[in-house]
Amino acid sequence: MISHPGVVQIVRDGRATVAVETSGCGSCGHGSTCGLGRLAKGESATLMVVDAPEGLRVGDAVSLEVPESHMTWTVLLGYLFPALGLLVGSGLGMEIFGTDGAAALGATAGFFTALLIARLALPHLRRWIPAPQLITLSKLESHHEH
Repeated sequence: MISHPGVVQIVRDGRATVAVETSGCGSCGHGSTCGLGRLAKGESATLMVVDAPEGLRVGDAVSLEVPESHMTWTVLLGYLFPALGLLVGSGLGMEIFGTDGAAALGATAGFFTALLIARLALPHLRRWIPAPQLITLSKLESHHEH
């Protein structure tokens, strides 16, 4: 389980904005490969909007959790799919026009097309790429006591 602590900043319409501490991300063993660390871009905290469970209040200490097994689809869409688009686009550019410039333009077009397809596919893949689960600190404490 990948887990990051945070504090609830806003609760509105069944959604919560959580400030997630990322200042320790530089010392974590995952370093630059962590998605949340890359999202934070060196900031001490970043804001994330997630579904809010009943009774959640501003100021509550929480943890955002995602099973590591669900990260596979995120990695495929975010890294592998655009790389494949780049390679296919480059190959098509070279095959059709036969020049290095066409291969470079094809690679660029393939990369951005793959990003667009991934972006459009993301809402349909929520079953495999769930949003982080928000766990309140009191639930965490009772979970660890058992």
